[in-house]
Amino acid sequence: AAGYRYVGGFPILGPAAGSHVVCPSWSSELLLFRHRSGWFFRSLMEVNVNGQPAQGQIPLEAGMRMHGEDFSLSIE
Repeated sequence: AAGYRYVGGFPILGPAAGSHVVCPSWSSELLLFRHRSGWFFRSLMEVNVNGQPAQGQIPLEAGMRMHGEDFSLSIE
């Protein structure tokens, strides 16, 4: 398992060389951003969060598990 710490801005996780966290086997990007009520992921692809389908703006919560067609991640 790998950990990552990012300070400032809106980190992008994805397959592009310009992504802040490069994930070469992914087919799409995830954007992590802060809004008034907390942290969120934004995804254009449909993902599964804790066993439920999700897309668009997804609240980041401790203990959540997210997976898509070609990725999987957990938030501690």
